[in-house]
Amino acid sequence: RLKIPSLNFVLCSRPEQVKVTSGSNAVLRCQSPRGADIKTIEWTRPDLEVDGYIFFYENNRRQDKYQHPSFHGRVELENESAIKDGDVSVSLKNVTEQDAGTYVCLVSLKKTRRSRRDIPEQLSTITLTVQEPGEFVESRCGFCSGLQSSPSSVNTVYRARARYVIPCPEPRKEVVFSTVHVY
Repeated sequence: RLKIPSLNFVLCSRPEQVKVTSGSNAVLRCQSPRGADIKTIEWTRPDLEVDGYIFFYENNRRQDKYQHPSFHGRVELENESAIKDGDVSVSLKNVTEQDAGTYVCLVSLKKTRRSRRDIPEQLSTITLTVQEPGEFVESRCGFCSGLQSSPSSVNTVYRARARYVIPCPEPRKEVVFSTVHVY
């Protein structure tokens, strides 16, 4: 009996952090082997209490009947023609705070003579953070006391995401300057 060595490979990637504003679209990136014959693409969210996929693609077609109800009509392949190049990224439309969480991309390849299994391999893990729309506000407050005349001698920075300007706190002596930057 002749033994033929086999080469196994695992695609690894660090968990990706994606931050978006509520109401915008989020692209969840995932890359499979280029030119591979893909059987299924599964996007899941393990923390969902109800079964269902975020996105399920099988035999060159999306399968909406397996999709979790909260994602109906909101998830599509980022670029369907790029699947042959290994790009199985999806776009999540009109993101809400309820969409925040961990997303997992699993891809299974069609069986060949060399491979006898089509077990999905995890290719990507993404943590999606959703922020409410608003402005990033930075308030710089400088104080001086006694003989110090330079406003930069004591400089405190307050930062927050807000819809309003953050006031400087009351100083112990007098406020020399106050600058607010809105981004």
